[in-house]
Amino acid sequence: MSITWWNSWLTSPVILGVALFVSDSVICGVASEAAIAHRSPLQETILDVKTEGKHPTGNNLVVSTTPVLATISATTLEEPSVADIEEMIPIIMSEDKSVVVDIEVPKTTDVVKPEQQLKSLITTPPKMVVESSPTSVLLPKDADVLEQIESYTNETNENNPDSLDQVTNVSQLRDVSPGDWAFEALRSLVERYGCIAGYPDGTYRGNRSLTRYEFAAGLNACLQQIERLISSSGEESVRREDLVTLQRIIGEFAPELAALRGRVDGIEERTNELELTQFSTTTKLDGEAIFGVAGIASGDDIFGESADNVWIFGSRARLNLETSFTGRDLLRTRLQAVGLETFTPRTQTFEGNLAFAGEDANNNVEIDALLYSFPISSSTQVVLMANGGAADDFASTVNFLDGDGGFGALTRFGTRNPIYYLVEGSGIGIRQQLGKTFELSLGYLAGDAGNPASGGGLFNGPYGAMAQLVYKPSDRFQIGLTYINSYNRETLTGSPLSNPQSLIRTLAGQPISTGDVPQPAPGIVPTTFFAGQQVPTGSTIPANTTLPPGTQLTASLALPFPLPDGLPFPITVGFITFPPGTPIPAGVPIPAGTSLPNATPIPQDFVLPVPISLTTPGTSLTALVPGTPLPPDNFTGTLGDLLQRPDFAGFPLGFDLNIPIISNSYGLQFSWQASDRFVLGGWVGYTNTSTLSTGNGLLSRGSIDTINGAITLAFPDLGKQGNLAGIIVGVEPTVLNSDIEVNQNLVNPASINNPALIPAGLALLNSSPRLRQLINTFDNPDPDVSLHVEAFYQMKVTDNIFITPGIIWITAPGSLAGNADLVIGTLRTTFRF
Repeated sequence: MSITWWNSWLTSPVILGVALFVSDSVICGVASEAAIAHRSPLQETILDVKTEGKHPTGNNLVVSTTPVLATISATTLEEPSVADIEEMIPIIMSEDKSVVVDIEVPKTTDVVKPEQQLKSLITTPPKMVVESSPTSVLLPKDADVLEQIESYTNETNENNPDSLDQVTNVSQLRDVSPGDWAFEALRSLVERYGCIAGYPDGTYRGNRSLTRYEFAAGLNACLQQIERLISSSGEESVRREDLVTLQRIIGEFAPELAALRGRVDGIEERTNELELTQFSTTTKLDGEAIFGVAGIASGDDIFGESADNVWIFGSRARLNLETSFTGRDLLRTRLQAVGLETFTPRTQTFEGNLAFAGEDANNNVEIDALLYSFPISSSTQVVLMANGGAADDFASTVNFLDGDGGFGALTRFGTRNPIYYLVEGSGIGIRQQLGKTFELSLGYLAGDAGNPASGGGLFNGPYGAMAQLVYKPSDRFQIGLTYINSYNRETLTGSPLSNPQSLIRTLAGQPISTGDVPQPAPGIVPTTFFAGQQVPTGSTIPANTTLPPGTQLTASLALPFPLPDGLPFPITVGFITFPPGTPIPAGVPIPAGTSLPNATPIPQDFVLPVPISLTTPGTSLTALVPGTPLPPDNFTGTLGDLLQRPDFAGFPLGFDLNIPIISNSYGLQFSWQASDRFVLGGWVGYTNTSTLSTGNGLLSRGSIDTINGAITLAFPDLGKQGNLAGIIVGVEPTVLNSDIEVNQNLVNPASINNPALIPAGLALLNSSPRLRQLINTFDNPDPDVSLHVEAFYQMKVTDNIFITPGIIWITAPGSLAGNADLVIGTLRTTFRF
């Protein structure tokens, strides 16, 4: 650069401010990609300054879509007037060899004011004349100039993603003080021309070097601002000495300005084309496709049976139609197809399930989400969810790794605190900012809002109501407190008992086969027996009947009631001998042929498993004698079908498996970004679930206390910008306490009042291990703690493709330490477009 130019630059506040303004950390807010358009080959080096037309400005300075000034002749301009512009500046135009271009400027002998000459150049661009002689002013290739400017812009945008805010007073810049050598120039640039921007943290960062291309981008932005000032306020709004200096600099930076102009023209042309062919003026389409491979490398299901060697491959595809009518609202219509099943049918538990898998996945396309979000004030956002709404649609889940299955955590548990899954369906959510540090979220979603039948609708079916307060003192730390009241909703994570309705459905679907079981004979007739007669097997002696003295057992029999007076002779059972006259408790086998010496009262109905005889003359006994025996009963099917039958071989059943529940859940979540490369987070959740019916006697009414928690470690940009590594260690929902009891006749069939039904009860219990599992699960809280350990590494292949390998380790599946640990591997590939 010439000495004259350099001196002019230093003496002009505008140009000095431009130099300060276009540091490589600030230009990213000035020379945006939208203003750096490609034009090749270079067709003109003269850029018009158009005073007509309006350019969007906003809060951040941007390069105008109509670049301002162009190459001009190297003219000696005197203050306060300019005359006799004659000298030509040759400029090389060819990409392969030197070609000289002279810019002809019309001669004049009249005295012209600088601002008038500037406007003359605006309205009447100079004409170029091509010569064949070399010149000392070389113009780089148009493509090279664009490459340099675009490379600079891309680099600054990647390194400085934060937008720059317009500064109205130089005192707003924390790192600029009155003692700085450029303070006056900055103040003039801000106060006179409004042509400067700062970072959101209030700094200017002026101690940075810049290139010619960076300077050209900043120069172009300031020229636009001057153009606007002249158009709106007249020529007197710009100082003449600043215009003189600008004219000189324009010639020096002609190649860069010309490249910007060409790029803008290209963008305008492309924009016009897109407007003519666009899908909608209010709607844009974006999508996400996931290809997932997953498998169980080893481990058992909750019943202790092997679940390994299972590998699956599937997908989840989403298409979002994002519509805005005002620019501040959003109508989202999401189409989704899921073709990857969860591992629950194999493991019989929700532990370790993938976030991008689904139940009954069949690749059917459906409307997965339909919501409308709009502001009612600057601090209040309302979200109406007609279908597929979730808590994260109107509230923060306070988890850095929450990517809704497509990004971040791999599992449903690792994505967010499980209590958030209790709020899903159709309804309304409100997000209210309380000052700068607090955010309140309220929402109510019904799970079957569109069903008018009993047990459905907006308020009579499943629902989740949520209130959450998030405290965010800085961009790096936030903590949230959450309360959720829900009806007939489950988290579908954690141990089987923490999801009682799903547990009953799972066990009800298990196969069962009872075999042949004898049935009590129908048509029982009261019959009186006298001395010398035998009462047959199967006869029922009613409660409160007294066996007469001398009643003789024809076969060995364990009486279900005690003999308080004992027997006149000793009997030995195992190692125990009962002396004569010693009371004999119930259940002790009495030898065959024994005659009861005294009258013996019967406290309960007694079905004779063996015949008895009356030996004392004059005595009698009335018993209920069965009619014609029925054939044996048997059942083959599912446990649920059997439990819903009225009875089995006379054993009363008829249970209702749809037991309603209500839950109150409390959550605490936090996230702390310790540095740009490390984020620590976690949560803890507690849920109290109460049953609202007994299922017609299947279960007693009671409650279940469940707890869950996790610690998350996130490593953004690990290995490469855009990558993400994550580790999640926690406990999926586990039952700490349960006071729910299963029907005691199922637990101990021998306790049933009618002994004739005991064989059916025992057959039912012995033929169904899953029934025993149901009984053991509800009668006891989770005996062991199951740990969830998850690790993944998300690799950015391009801006639109991410590959994420990961591993999930579940100890003690089903909270049973006797089950072998589950080890699940997965590879997720996400395409975003």
